[in-house]
Amino acid sequence: MLVVSGHGRCAADHDGSPLAAELDRRGVPWLDVTVDGLSEALDRLSDDASVAVVVLGAIADEVIGIIAGDGRVAVLVLAYGDVGADTCWLLGRWENVPVIAVADAGRPQTLGPAVRAFRACSHPDADLEVVTPLSFEGEDFGDSDAPHAVFGRVVDRILASFATLGSRRDVAFTTDDGWEIHGTLTVPSRPHRVPVTVLLHSGRSDRAVFVRLAGLLARLGVASLNVDWRGRGLSQNRATYFQLSAADRAEGWRDAAAAMAFLTDQSDVDADRVAMIGVVHGAEHAVAAAIGDPRIRMLGVLTGFVPRNDEERRHLTSGEVEVLYVSCSGHGPVTGVMRQLVAATPPGRASLRVYPGGAIGYQLFSVDPRLEDDLARWVAAGLDAEVVS
Repeated sequence: MLVVSGHGRCAADHDGSPLAAELDRRGVPWLDVTVDGLSEALDRLSDDASVAVVVLGAIADEVIGIIAGDGRVAVLVLAYGDVGADTCWLLGRWENVPVIAVADAGRPQTLGPAVRAFRACSHPDADLEVVTPLSFEGEDFGDSDAPHAVFGRVVDRILASFATLGSRRDVAFTTDDGWEIHGTLTVPSRPHRVPVTVLLHSGRSDRAVFVRLAGLLARLGVASLNVDWRGRGLSQNRATYFQLSAADRAEGWRDAAAAMAFLTDQSDVDADRVAMIGVVHGAEHAVAAAIGDPRIRMLGVLTGFVPRNDEERRHLTSGEVEVLYVSCSGHGPVTGVMRQLVAATPPGRASLRVYPGGAIGYQLFSVDPRLEDDLARWVAAGLDAEVVS
Protein backbone atom coordinates (compact mmCIF):
# COMPACT_ATOMS: atom_id res chain seq x y z
CA MET A 1 0.00 0.00 0.00
CA LEU A 2 1.26 3.50 -0.87
CA VAL A 3 0.33 6.36 1.47
CA VAL A 4 0.99 9.66 -0.30
CA SER A 5 1.25 12.85 1.74
CA GLY A 6 2.81 16.25 1.47
CA HIS A 7 5.15 15.62 4.38
CA GLY A 8 6.10 12.02 3.68
CA ARG A 9 5.34 10.70 7.15
CA CYS A 10 2.29 9.62 9.17
CA ALA A 11 3.28 11.24 12.45
CA ALA A 12 1.02 11.69 15.44
CA ASP A 13 0.29 15.30 14.54
CA HIS A 14 -0.85 14.58 10.99
CA ASP A 15 -4.08 13.26 9.46
CA GLY A 16 -2.46 9.97 8.53
CA SER A 17 -1.68 8.83 12.06
CA PRO A 18 -4.99 6.93 12.62
CA LEU A 19 -4.47 5.19 9.28
CA ALA A 20 -0.87 4.29 10.12
CA ALA A 21 -1.94 2.87 13.46
CA GLU A 22 -4.66 0.77 11.85
CA LEU A 23 -2.37 -0.56 9.13
CA ASP A 24 0.26 -1.51 11.69
CA ARG A 25 -2.36 -3.17 13.90
CA ARG A 26 -3.55 -5.30 10.97
CA GLY A 27 -0.04 -6.11 9.80
CA VAL A 28 -0.65 -4.54 6.39
CA PRO A 29 2.60 -3.49 4.67
CA TRP A 30 2.65 0.17 3.59
CA LEU A 31 5.04 2.80 2.34
CA ASP A 32 4.67 6.52 3.06
CA VAL A 33 5.94 8.70 0.21
CA THR A 34 5.73 12.27 -0.98
CA VAL A 35 4.28 13.23 -4.35
CA ASP A 36 7.83 13.67 -5.65
CA GLY A 37 8.64 10.08 -4.67
CA LEU A 38 5.44 8.51 -6.01
CA SER A 39 6.63 7.76 -9.55
CA GLU A 40 9.80 6.13 -8.24
CA ALA A 41 7.75 4.00 -5.81
CA LEU A 42 5.50 2.87 -8.66
CA ASP A 43 8.49 2.07 -10.84
CA ARG A 44 9.66 -0.42 -8.22
CA LEU A 45 6.42 -2.40 -8.53
CA SER A 46 6.16 -5.34 -10.92
CA ASP A 47 3.81 -5.05 -13.90
CA ASP A 48 1.35 -7.52 -12.38
CA ALA A 49 1.35 -6.01 -8.87
CA SER A 50 -1.76 -4.61 -7.20
CA VAL A 51 -1.57 -1.65 -4.85
CA ALA A 52 -3.85 0.67 -2.90
CA VAL A 53 -2.99 4.36 -3.03
CA VAL A 54 -4.06 6.56 -0.10
CA VAL A 55 -3.87 10.31 -0.67
CA LEU A 56 -3.73 12.51 2.42
CA GLY A 57 -4.51 16.20 2.17
CA ALA A 58 -4.84 18.69 -0.68
CA ILE A 59 -2.63 16.91 -3.21
CA ALA A 60 -5.26 14.70 -4.88
CA ASP A 61 -5.15 16.42 -8.28
CA GLU A 62 -1.38 16.01 -8.55
CA VAL A 63 -1.38 12.40 -7.36
CA ILE A 64 -4.23 11.28 -9.59
CA GLY A 65 -2.52 12.91 -12.55
CA ILE A 66 0.41 10.56 -11.92
CA ILE A 67 -1.46 7.33 -11.27
CA ALA A 68 -4.59 7.60 -13.46
CA GLY A 69 -4.84 4.63 -15.78
CA ASP A 70 -2.09 2.63 -14.02
CA GLY A 71 -3.42 -0.92 -14.07
CA ARG A 72 -1.63 -1.78 -10.83
CA VAL A 73 -3.74 0.62 -8.77
CA ALA A 74 -6.58 -1.46 -7.32
CA VAL A 75 -8.06 0.95 -4.76
CA LEU A 76 -7.84 4.74 -4.34
CA VAL A 77 -8.49 6.47 -1.00
CA LEU A 78 -8.84 10.27 -0.93
CA ALA A 79 -8.71 11.65 2.60
CA TYR A 80 -9.30 15.25 3.64
CA GLY A 81 -8.36 16.68 0.25
CA ASP A 82 -9.77 18.69 -2.64
CA VAL A 83 -10.45 17.49 -6.18
CA GLY A 84 -10.89 19.64 -9.26
CA ALA A 85 -13.26 19.18 -12.17
CA ASP A 86 -10.57 17.59 -14.37
CA THR A 87 -9.74 15.08 -11.62
CA CYS A 88 -13.39 14.14 -11.24
CA TRP A 89 -13.53 13.55 -14.99
CA LEU A 90 -10.50 11.24 -14.73
CA LEU A 91 -12.10 9.33 -11.85
CA GLY A 92 -15.24 8.86 -13.93
CA ARG A 93 -13.22 7.40 -16.79
CA TRP A 94 -11.13 5.16 -14.50
CA GLU A 95 -13.98 2.70 -14.11
CA ASN A 96 -12.13 -0.32 -12.73
CA VAL A 97 -10.85 1.36 -9.55
CA PRO A 98 -13.09 2.01 -6.51
CA VAL A 99 -12.69 5.37 -4.80
CA ILE A 100 -13.11 5.67 -1.03
CA ALA A 101 -13.49 9.32 -0.05
CA VAL A 102 -12.94 10.46 3.55
CA ALA A 103 -14.11 13.83 4.93
CA ASP A 104 -14.07 15.47 8.34
CA ALA A 105 -17.31 17.09 9.48
CA GLY A 106 -15.23 19.32 11.72
CA ARG A 107 -13.62 20.75 8.59
CA PRO A 108 -16.53 21.58 6.27
CA GLN A 109 -14.15 22.40 3.41
CA THR A 110 -13.41 18.65 3.08
CA LEU A 111 -17.05 17.58 2.67
CA GLY A 112 -17.77 18.93 -0.80
CA PRO A 113 -14.64 17.49 -2.44
CA ALA A 114 -15.24 14.09 -0.84
CA VAL A 115 -18.81 13.99 -2.13
CA ARG A 116 -17.69 15.04 -5.62
CA ALA A 117 -15.01 12.33 -5.76
CA PHE A 118 -17.44 9.69 -4.51
CA ARG A 119 -20.12 10.66 -7.03
CA ALA A 120 -17.61 10.75 -9.89
CA CYS A 121 -16.68 7.08 -9.35
CA SER A 122 -18.94 4.50 -11.02
CA HIS A 123 -17.36 1.45 -9.38
CA PRO A 124 -19.82 -0.51 -7.20
CA ASP A 125 -17.33 -0.55 -4.29
CA ALA A 126 -17.02 3.23 -4.13
CA ASP A 127 -17.70 4.61 -0.66
CA LEU A 128 -17.91 7.81 1.38
CA GLU A 129 -16.75 8.01 5.00
CA VAL A 130 -17.21 11.03 7.26
CA VAL A 131 -15.43 11.62 10.57
CA THR A 132 -18.10 12.95 12.95
CA PRO A 133 -17.01 12.69 16.59
CA LEU A 134 -20.02 13.48 18.79
CA SER A 135 -19.67 15.42 22.04
CA PHE A 136 -21.89 17.44 24.37
CA GLU A 137 -20.57 19.73 27.09
CA GLY A 138 -17.18 18.10 26.85
CA GLU A 139 -18.45 14.50 27.06
CA ASP A 140 -17.92 12.06 24.19
CA PHE A 141 -20.93 10.03 23.09
CA GLY A 142 -19.35 7.01 21.44
CA ASP A 143 -16.45 6.88 19.03
CA SER A 144 -17.97 4.94 16.13
CA ASP A 145 -17.14 7.78 13.75
CA ALA A 146 -13.86 8.93 15.26
CA PRO A 147 -10.83 8.93 12.92
CA HIS A 148 -9.43 5.57 14.05
CA ALA A 149 -12.86 3.93 13.57
CA VAL A 150 -13.32 5.48 10.12
CA PHE A 151 -9.87 4.40 8.96
CA GLY A 152 -10.58 0.96 10.40
CA ARG A 153 -13.52 0.72 8.02
CA VAL A 154 -11.40 2.08 5.18
CA VAL A 155 -8.81 -0.63 5.74
CA ASP A 156 -11.63 -3.19 5.82
CA ARG A 157 -12.80 -1.98 2.41
CA ILE A 158 -9.28 -2.04 1.00
CA LEU A 159 -8.68 -5.59 2.18
CA ALA A 160 -12.08 -6.69 0.87
CA SER A 161 -11.26 -5.22 -2.54
CA PHE A 162 -7.96 -7.09 -2.65
CA ALA A 163 -9.69 -10.32 -1.58
CA THR A 164 -12.11 -10.08 -4.50
CA LEU A 165 -9.39 -8.96 -6.90
CA GLY A 166 -7.17 -11.92 -6.09
CA SER A 167 -4.09 -12.54 -8.19
CA ARG A 168 -3.39 -11.10 -11.62
CA ARG A 169 -0.58 -12.34 -13.81
CA ASP A 170 0.53 -11.95 -17.40
CA VAL A 171 0.64 -15.25 -19.28
CA ALA A 172 1.53 -16.58 -22.70
CA PHE A 173 0.79 -19.82 -24.55
CA THR A 174 1.22 -21.19 -28.07
CA THR A 175 -1.47 -22.26 -30.54
CA ASP A 176 -1.28 -25.42 -32.62
CA ASP A 177 -0.35 -23.31 -35.66
CA GLY A 178 2.51 -21.42 -34.00
CA TRP A 179 1.07 -18.16 -32.67
CA GLU A 180 2.28 -16.93 -29.30
CA ILE A 181 -0.78 -15.61 -27.52
CA HIS A 182 -0.44 -13.18 -24.61
CA GLY A 183 -3.05 -12.48 -21.98
CA THR A 184 -3.85 -11.59 -18.40
CA LEU A 185 -5.15 -14.25 -16.02
CA THR A 186 -7.06 -12.81 -13.05
CA VAL A 187 -8.11 -15.24 -10.31
CA PRO A 188 -10.18 -14.18 -7.27
CA SER A 189 -9.08 -15.38 -3.85
CA ARG A 190 -11.03 -18.51 -2.95
CA PRO A 191 -10.05 -21.71 -1.08
CA HIS A 192 -10.96 -23.79 -4.14
CA ARG A 193 -10.87 -23.68 -7.93
CA VAL A 194 -13.12 -21.05 -9.51
CA PRO A 195 -14.96 -20.86 -12.85
CA VAL A 196 -13.36 -18.82 -15.59
CA THR A 197 -14.32 -16.60 -18.53
CA VAL A 198 -12.25 -16.20 -21.70
CA LEU A 199 -12.50 -12.62 -23.03
CA LEU A 200 -12.01 -12.11 -26.78
CA HIS A 201 -11.84 -8.55 -28.13
CA SER A 202 -12.70 -7.34 -31.65
CA GLY A 203 -10.34 -7.04 -34.62
CA ARG A 204 -9.80 -3.32 -34.04
CA SER A 205 -8.93 -3.48 -30.34
CA ASP A 206 -7.02 -5.56 -27.81
CA ARG A 207 -7.48 -6.92 -24.29
CA ALA A 208 -7.46 -3.43 -22.77
CA VAL A 209 -11.18 -3.09 -23.59
CA PHE A 210 -12.03 -5.79 -21.03
CA VAL A 211 -9.98 -4.58 -18.04
CA ARG A 212 -13.01 -3.40 -16.06
CA LEU A 213 -15.06 -6.49 -16.91
CA ALA A 214 -12.23 -8.71 -15.66
CA GLY A 215 -12.33 -6.87 -12.34
CA LEU A 216 -16.11 -7.19 -12.07
CA LEU A 217 -15.90 -10.93 -12.75
CA ALA A 218 -13.24 -11.36 -10.06
CA ARG A 219 -15.43 -9.50 -7.58
CA LEU A 220 -18.15 -12.11 -8.23
CA GLY A 221 -15.83 -15.11 -7.89
CA VAL A 222 -15.09 -15.72 -11.58
CA ALA A 223 -11.57 -15.83 -12.99
CA SER A 224 -10.86 -14.39 -16.42
CA LEU A 225 -8.34 -15.01 -19.15
CA ASN A 226 -8.24 -11.77 -21.13
CA VAL A 227 -6.24 -12.37 -24.30
CA ASP A 228 -4.72 -10.47 -27.19
CA TRP A 229 -5.61 -12.79 -30.02
CA ARG A 230 -3.45 -13.20 -33.11
CA GLY A 231 -2.16 -10.02 -34.68
CA ARG A 232 -3.31 -7.71 -31.89
CA GLY A 233 -1.69 -6.31 -28.72
CA LEU A 234 1.35 -8.35 -27.74
CA SER A 235 0.33 -11.35 -29.86
CA GLN A 236 2.14 -10.31 -33.03
CA ASN A 237 4.98 -12.83 -33.21
CA ARG A 238 4.02 -13.76 -36.78
CA ALA A 239 2.25 -10.66 -38.13
CA THR A 240 -0.05 -7.79 -37.26
CA TYR A 241 -3.78 -8.31 -37.67
CA PHE A 242 -4.06 -6.12 -40.76
CA GLN A 243 -1.23 -8.01 -42.49
CA LEU A 244 -3.27 -11.22 -42.35
CA SER A 245 -5.50 -12.49 -45.10
CA ALA A 246 -9.19 -13.07 -44.40
CA ALA A 247 -8.52 -16.81 -44.24
CA ASP A 248 -5.71 -16.34 -41.70
CA ARG A 249 -7.88 -14.06 -39.58
CA ALA A 250 -10.61 -16.68 -39.49
CA GLU A 251 -8.18 -19.08 -37.81
CA GLY A 252 -8.38 -17.02 -34.63
CA TRP A 253 -10.62 -19.69 -33.09
CA ARG A 254 -7.41 -21.63 -32.56
CA ASP A 255 -6.37 -18.93 -30.07
CA ALA A 256 -9.54 -19.54 -28.08
CA ALA A 257 -8.95 -23.29 -28.24
CA ALA A 258 -5.36 -22.78 -27.05
CA ALA A 259 -6.71 -20.69 -24.19
CA MET A 260 -8.81 -23.67 -23.11
CA ALA A 261 -5.76 -25.93 -23.23
CA PHE A 262 -3.83 -23.43 -21.13
CA LEU A 263 -6.61 -23.20 -18.53
CA THR A 264 -6.67 -26.98 -18.17
CA ASP A 265 -3.18 -26.80 -16.66
CA GLN A 266 -3.99 -24.07 -14.10
CA SER A 267 -4.57 -25.40 -10.62
CA ASP A 268 -6.61 -22.41 -9.38
CA VAL A 269 -9.34 -22.42 -12.05
CA ASP A 270 -12.01 -24.94 -12.97
CA ALA A 271 -11.63 -25.52 -16.72
CA ASP A 272 -14.88 -27.53 -16.71
CA ARG A 273 -16.87 -24.34 -15.98
CA VAL A 274 -16.04 -21.86 -18.71
CA ALA A 275 -17.77 -18.92 -20.36
CA MET A 276 -16.53 -17.06 -23.41
CA ILE A 277 -17.42 -13.46 -24.21
CA GLY A 278 -16.48 -12.17 -27.65
CA VAL A 279 -16.90 -9.00 -29.69
CA VAL A 280 -17.57 -9.29 -33.47
CA HIS A 281 -14.65 -11.45 -34.74
CA GLY A 282 -13.89 -12.34 -31.13
CA ALA A 283 -17.42 -13.74 -30.92
CA GLU A 284 -16.78 -15.77 -34.08
CA HIS A 285 -13.68 -17.28 -32.49
CA ALA A 286 -15.59 -18.06 -29.27
CA VAL A 287 -18.42 -19.85 -31.06
CA ALA A 288 -16.08 -21.87 -33.27
CA ALA A 289 -13.98 -22.94 -30.28
CA ALA A 290 -17.08 -23.94 -28.31
CA ILE A 291 -18.26 -26.51 -30.83
CA GLY A 292 -17.59 -29.96 -29.44
CA ASP A 293 -16.24 -28.64 -26.12
CA PRO A 294 -18.87 -29.15 -23.36
CA ARG A 295 -16.65 -27.33 -20.85
CA ILE A 296 -17.67 -24.04 -22.53
CA ARG A 297 -21.09 -23.63 -20.94
CA MET A 298 -21.86 -19.98 -21.79
CA LEU A 299 -21.31 -17.67 -24.75
CA GLY A 300 -21.68 -13.89 -24.67
CA VAL A 301 -21.97 -12.62 -28.26
CA LEU A 302 -21.59 -8.84 -28.62
CA THR A 303 -22.82 -7.44 -31.98
CA GLY A 304 -21.64 -8.02 -35.50
CA PHE A 305 -22.01 -11.81 -35.40
CA VAL A 306 -23.91 -14.27 -37.59
CA PRO A 307 -23.21 -18.03 -37.79
CA ARG A 308 -20.76 -18.84 -40.56
CA ASN A 309 -22.09 -22.35 -41.20
CA ASP A 310 -24.76 -24.86 -40.22
CA GLU A 311 -22.51 -26.44 -37.60
CA GLU A 312 -22.28 -23.17 -35.68
CA ARG A 313 -26.02 -22.60 -36.02
CA ARG A 314 -26.81 -26.08 -34.69
CA HIS A 315 -24.53 -25.62 -31.70
CA LEU A 316 -25.94 -22.22 -30.79
CA THR A 317 -29.53 -23.48 -30.94
CA SER A 318 -28.92 -26.89 -29.35
CA GLY A 319 -29.45 -25.73 -25.79
CA GLU A 320 -26.13 -27.30 -24.81
CA VAL A 321 -24.67 -23.84 -24.28
CA GLU A 322 -26.37 -20.78 -22.79
CA VAL A 323 -26.09 -17.79 -25.11
CA LEU A 324 -26.57 -14.06 -24.53
CA TYR A 325 -26.73 -12.04 -27.75
CA VAL A 326 -26.24 -8.26 -27.65
CA SER A 327 -26.96 -6.11 -30.69
CA CYS A 328 -28.28 -2.72 -31.83
CA SER A 329 -31.33 -1.71 -33.80
CA GLY A 330 -29.02 -0.10 -36.37
CA HIS A 331 -27.63 -3.53 -37.29
CA GLY A 332 -30.93 -4.78 -38.71
CA PRO A 333 -29.86 -7.93 -40.59
CA VAL A 334 -27.55 -9.11 -37.80
CA THR A 335 -30.17 -8.45 -35.13
CA GLY A 336 -32.73 -10.32 -37.22
CA VAL A 337 -30.49 -13.39 -37.38
CA MET A 338 -29.99 -13.24 -33.60
CA ARG A 339 -33.76 -13.14 -33.07
CA GLN A 340 -34.11 -16.26 -35.22
CA LEU A 341 -31.41 -18.04 -33.22
CA VAL A 342 -33.12 -17.24 -29.92
CA ALA A 343 -36.48 -18.43 -31.31
CA ALA A 344 -34.91 -21.73 -32.42
CA THR A 345 -33.22 -22.39 -29.05
CA PRO A 346 -34.90 -24.27 -26.15
CA PRO A 347 -36.59 -21.90 -23.70
CA GLY A 348 -34.29 -20.32 -21.13
CA ARG A 349 -31.10 -21.14 -23.02
CA ALA A 350 -30.76 -17.99 -25.13
CA SER A 351 -31.67 -14.33 -24.80
CA LEU A 352 -31.22 -11.15 -26.83
CA ARG A 353 -30.61 -7.58 -25.70
CA VAL A 354 -31.06 -4.86 -28.36
CA TYR A 355 -29.92 -1.25 -27.91
CA PRO A 356 -30.90 1.71 -30.09
CA GLY A 357 -28.36 3.07 -32.53
CA GLY A 358 -25.41 1.45 -34.22
CA ALA A 359 -22.71 0.93 -31.58
CA ILE A 360 -20.33 -1.99 -32.08
CA GLY A 361 -19.30 -4.40 -29.34
CA TYR A 362 -17.55 -2.80 -26.39
CA GLN A 363 -18.81 0.64 -27.51
CA LEU A 364 -22.01 -0.49 -25.81
CA PHE A 365 -20.23 -0.21 -22.45
CA SER A 366 -20.50 3.56 -22.93
CA VAL A 367 -24.07 3.40 -24.24
CA ASP A 368 -25.14 1.36 -21.20
CA PRO A 369 -22.78 1.65 -18.22
CA ARG A 370 -24.64 -1.26 -16.58
CA LEU A 371 -23.90 -3.73 -19.37
CA GLU A 372 -20.54 -4.91 -18.03
CA ASP A 373 -22.03 -5.43 -14.57
CA ASP A 374 -24.93 -7.36 -16.12
CA LEU A 375 -22.54 -9.55 -18.12
CA ALA A 376 -20.51 -10.32 -14.99
CA ARG A 377 -23.61 -11.24 -12.98
CA TRP A 378 -24.96 -13.37 -15.84
CA VAL A 379 -21.71 -15.34 -16.01
CA ALA A 380 -21.42 -15.71 -12.23
CA ALA A 381 -24.96 -17.09 -11.97
CA GLY A 382 -24.58 -19.43 -14.93
CA LEU A 383 -21.27 -20.88 -13.71
CA ASP A 384 -22.38 -21.19 -10.07
CA ALA A 385 -19.64 -18.87 -8.81
CA GLU A 386 -19.19 -18.29 -5.10
CA VAL A 387 -19.89 -14.63 -4.41
CA VAL A 388 -18.29 -13.30 -1.22
CA SER A 389 -19.89 -10.16 0.21
